[in-house]
Formats: sequence, C-alpha cells, structure tokens
Amino acid sequence: MKNTLVAEVVRLQTGDAKKLKSYDFSYARRRRSRRGAAMLDYALILGVVMPMAALVMWLAPRIISRVYEMNCTLVSWPFM
Repeated sequence: MKNTLVAEVVRLQTGDAKKLKSYDFSYARRRRSRRGAAMLDYALILGVVMPMAALVMWLAPRIISRVYEMNCTLVSWPFM
C-alpha cells in the first residue's frame, strides 16, 4: 500500500500521463471508506442542531422581553 502511494506521489510530481488512471482508483477507494458518513450528518442535524434551534426559538422572546424591561428600568429609574 505504501509503495503504491509513494509511486502515485512521484507520478503526480513528475507529471506522468498515467496519473489520472491511478488517481481515479484511489478516489474510488477513499469514496468507499466514507460510506455511511451522510447518515452521521443527518443524525447530528436531527439530534443536536434541531433541539438547539428549538431551544433558541423558545428562549429568544423571553430574553428580548427581559432586556426590554431592564432598559425601561434603567431609563425610568432617575425619574422615580
């Protein structure tokens, strides 16, 4: 495996015409090893990102109203 990788690197550096054929095979090997990676992406989105978005949607109006109340208090405090 290492010898083929070194030979491929040498071919890429020297500009050999056969480099495209060997590159296609190594691309297929890499592609095969990433099977199932899309499922992990979907699990991450459904299990982490969506609940975080729901929490932000639930908390954002409350935070905005508290900040508004604090600003009103700070502005009206000297006149009380």
